[in-house]
Amino acid sequence: MVKKSEEEIANAMKGADVVPLKDGGSIPDGDQAPRPGGLPQLPDDCPVRPLGVLGDVAYYLDGLNQLRPLKFKDHSRLQLQGLFVPQTRFVHKLWPKVDKNGHVKTWQPEMAAEQLMGLAGQKGIFNPMENLRGPGCWRGDDGELIMHLGDEIMVDGERFKPGLIGNYVYPGFDAGPKPKRTLNMPGLDLKDLFSSWSFKRDMDPHLLVGWVVAAILSGALAWRPLCWLTGDKATGKSTLQQVIADVIGKGGIISVTDTTPAGLWQRLGYKSLPVALDEFEAEEDNRKNNAVIKLAREAASGGAILRGGSEHNGMEFKARSCFLFSSILMPSLAPQDQSRMAILSLDPIPKGQKPPLMDKKNLRRIGLGIRHEIMTRWGDFDDILQAYSLHLGQMGHGGRSADVFGTLMACAHLVLYDDVPYEEFLDQVCSGLDPQTMLEKDDEIADHQACLEYLLLKEIDLWKRGTKKQIVKIINAAIGNDQDFGPDSASEVLQRYGMRVIEETDVRSLDYRKSFLMVANAHPGLSKIFENTHWAGRPNGKGVWVQALRRCPGAFVPKKPQKFNGVSKRGTYLPMMQVLGELGDFCPVSEINEIPIL
Repeated sequence: MVKKSEEEIANAMKGADVVPLKDGGSIPDGDQAPRPGGLPQLPDDCPVRPLGVLGDVAYYLDGLNQLRPLKFKDHSRLQLQGLFVPQTRFVHKLWPKVDKNGHVKTWQPEMAAEQLMGLAGQKGIFNPMENLRGPGCWRGDDGELIMHLGDEIMVDGERFKPGLIGNYVYPGFDAGPKPKRTLNMPGLDLKDLFSSWSFKRDMDPHLLVGWVVAAILSGALAWRPLCWLTGDKATGKSTLQQVIADVIGKGGIISVTDTTPAGLWQRLGYKSLPVALDEFEAEEDNRKNNAVIKLAREAASGGAILRGGSEHNGMEFKARSCFLFSSILMPSLAPQDQSRMAILSLDPIPKGQKPPLMDKKNLRRIGLGIRHEIMTRWGDFDDILQAYSLHLGQMGHGGRSADVFGTLMACAHLVLYDDVPYEEFLDQVCSGLDPQTMLEKDDEIADHQACLEYLLLKEIDLWKRGTKKQIVKIINAAIGNDQDFGPDSASEVLQRYGMRVIEETDVRSLDYRKSFLMVANAHPGLSKIFENTHWAGRPNGKGVWVQALRRCPGAFVPKKPQKFNGVSKRGTYLPMMQVLGELGDFCPVSEINEIPIL
């Protein structure tokens, strides 16, 4: 894309309140002259513009530049006249019905329906999911930043009326907050304000500034990071949520305390606005919460979600929103969810400390100033993001972690600093993001490691008499490492649960390099162990645990099946060194890098 200088953009935005809004690109009408028997085109001053059709629905921009889907069967008199609000009498000009004296008496809705549906059909297929952009920020075809502000559209500082711009339709909505130069350093003011809270990490106010900028940019970003505010009572979580909502501005964020994914789909529609959920607490039944978290995960990468419609037609939804959660206790998160978020922990605000200044007028000035900084600095964003992502990768962050924290740091940089970061600066500003000590990385292990550790630590019945042992202890006994529990008995218990110790050397030598734990592909005992986990399997079917365990270092599939209490089963061989440490002590999988099989 051709970058505009900050001066050019700032000049374009000067006096914005009095500059008339420009029209966007024209909506192609195909052949201007109607074909024989064809339909005449609408006049240039017509307030309604056909966009196209999808199935049995025609799409229009109405007299208020709103998107109006109208089924063919619903092209009735009132529905059609409603398209022309507030110029409802325009229909008398287009389709007049005159009396015998030539005076316009009323209008002809049948003729209007025929012409409007026909013109919509001439436009071709219009898919809202691909061609419609609601309020929020978007990236243009050439990389330019497009801000949909409800009643106007800003493209690199230039202001347009809602409508067709480039290859997309930006329909009209309620007026939202607009960029305006209000403060010299609004980003620094916001960071100082966030620092009034007692975050556990010095980095967290910086990261939260990054989330606010990312939240405003949402639809223009390739990756939309999640943030979770957590802390005990009286740490200021709800107040902080309200401050963030006031900074982003009314109409610029969706703030709720209780919702469902369907409720959010309906509120978001084709918008790219951020979502803030307060008091999102861990509950005994977290299924509803998990569904919302799954939606936030999909929104991070802009994945398409398909749902059935009320009339048995598939509905497609693509979320492009940054999510902010807050709670005293976080629900248990799947690894793929935790890897997509920054966790910002709060301590109680010390007694005697002055509460943060909650001047809504000042918060609004900060928000408008940040939007101005975003618009004027956008041309450098891709270079800034690349610098942070590469540096975090060199620090040891994986790809997903570099996406999350690279985006947060780049967004914060956009409003806190004036240049593209250099190496020495990156060393300094990223020093608090050591992946070895970050809360977000606690207990982060690969799925196959988690599966094996879950299996080993599971307690099972020995002889159905109420006595239970962890599977790792039974494996120890099966190789002769338990004086109170013989190898033969332990081996029989393991086989009842779909596992077997395979030894190719003398077990008394404690050489585990040729000893293996075989785990069956399908077994009722294993199905019981893994039920209610994502590694479970159907009865008599291959379990998902098979896929996970085969990713363990040194795992392999034998050519021949093995007997499990007389029944032949195929399975996966896991090197005993992958399972047990020296002298049969349990050794977590995460401590083993590479296991040679001799």
